[in-house]
Amino acid sequence: MSSCKSFARDLCGMESRGEDSHDSHGLDAIINLIIFFVIVVVLKGISIVHREFIMMDIYHSLPHEAPAVPKLTNPHRNASRMVADKTSRLSARIREYLDNEHFRREARRRPQAFTRRRKVGLLGVLSIILNMVRKTTQVELDEYLERIDPGGEMMYTKQSFAEARQNLRPEVFTRLNDVLIQGYYADGDYARYRGFRLLAVDGSVMELPNTPALREQYGAAENQSEYGTLARARSSSLYDVLNGLAIHAILGRYDRSERDMAKEHLTALADLLPSDTPNLVLFDRGYPSADLILWLIAHNIRFVMRVQQGFYAEISEVTEADSIVTVRITPDRARRLKEQGTPVPVGTVITLRVLKLTLPTGEIETLVTDLTPVELPYAEALSLYFRRWGLETHYDDLKNKFEIENFSGHTPVVVEQDFGATIFLINMAAIVAEDAQAAADERRRQSPHSYKYKEYRINRNLLVGTIKHRLIKAVMEPDAGQRDQAFERIIHHIQRALIPVRPGRTAPRHKGKKANKYSQNRRRPL
Repeated sequence: MSSCKSFARDLCGMESRGEDSHDSHGLDAIINLIIFFVIVVVLKGISIVHREFIMMDIYHSLPHEAPAVPKLTNPHRNASRMVADKTSRLSARIREYLDNEHFRREARRRPQAFTRRRKVGLLGVLSIILNMVRKTTQVELDEYLERIDPGGEMMYTKQSFAEARQNLRPEVFTRLNDVLIQGYYADGDYARYRGFRLLAVDGSVMELPNTPALREQYGAAENQSEYGTLARARSSSLYDVLNGLAIHAILGRYDRSERDMAKEHLTALADLLPSDTPNLVLFDRGYPSADLILWLIAHNIRFVMRVQQGFYAEISEVTEADSIVTVRITPDRARRLKEQGTPVPVGTVITLRVLKLTLPTGEIETLVTDLTPVELPYAEALSLYFRRWGLETHYDDLKNKFEIENFSGHTPVVVEQDFGATIFLINMAAIVAEDAQAAADERRRQSPHSYKYKEYRINRNLLVGTIKHRLIKAVMEPDAGQRDQAFERIIHHIQRALIPVRPGRTAPRHKGKKANKYSQNRRRPL
């Protein structure tokens, strides 16, 4: 206690010493206080990072479900040919859409655009954008022309391409993804959780080229460095965590509410996939609110939400592992909700099931849901929620493998085109990967003694590197037979290099700052 009093006297400068001694002790006290707060912040950061690693480890230890693989009618039949049916069927659906006159009208920003015969027409411009323009634009164009006209002398400048792409509506890429998603779920051959289509919603900040036009369109983040304000957008995805597909994606203003974006996703879902299959949506702790919960209940959308400590007192005070709690909107709560722009009438009652779950660290996690114990047994709740981590992996792939933030232009139209094209491409890659994984599993079942490990998975870096150029060329192939052969070659190539799954194996993660974004030991897929 005496040391604390001495510290306080030093800090406040109350000791009756000489002026120099007074200044020295005051400065030492301030330095000690600063060091104390720095230690607290660092320890808190370490705790948060450790918690996220625990979440990742739980997710990767889960038994991931997958659609059943059809049996071979002929055991000697090529496995890649057997499992390419889904990729082939969906690519045929895409090609049919591209050949439709309605697509040509829908794709043009001006009625007269793409009507004259050009060196690179509408489908050519679409193909180039879909092909992930990540290098210098002129290099990408030259490589494209070499593929469609080997040894030819056709020239196409980046100025011509930039002018042509301004006539292409960004929404056409969203429509392409819609056609793909509708086709994928059409035959009912996809993984579910207890009859539910298992979805997750989450958002992420996207870095944009720092131009005035993009700052005005999407907003900006304040930065204390020499760069000042930086153009930023907020993206959000509705993601099928069992089948690895981004069903719906939004690129919106940086300051837009993620809850509003979640409502937009789920409204679009009802139009995109009107079916009898119920949807179950997983939300992280940034989403829970009385307004969103009531909206979900009103639209018959089932949910599981992770909530923060102190979300509502009735929930925080629960001590039972599994209980039913009633939350009443008081005048004070109604006032705060109205100030947040989500008014809820006074007296509204929300009945929720509250689950208190113990993490491997001993911490208590709180989930709220409208699922009954029959629909979600308590023993499955923790593993179910942590399947949401598949969406985190999706964002990692988008940013670090598909380089979605490496935009090929500086205008809103180009940014929206690149964003929509990348979402479509990552979904096509997921479907190809599903077929390739099924082919690899079938080969392993036929020759189990040829493999050292029990389980193998597709090398995602090889997947991204392989689909560059090849995938879009296969999709755009008008001849069905040649298109199927192209996909079989892609799947055969991908399944050559598999990565063994070693349960319990972890690698140290270094979170410190690096001098370069792309270190020497990082191997880029593109």
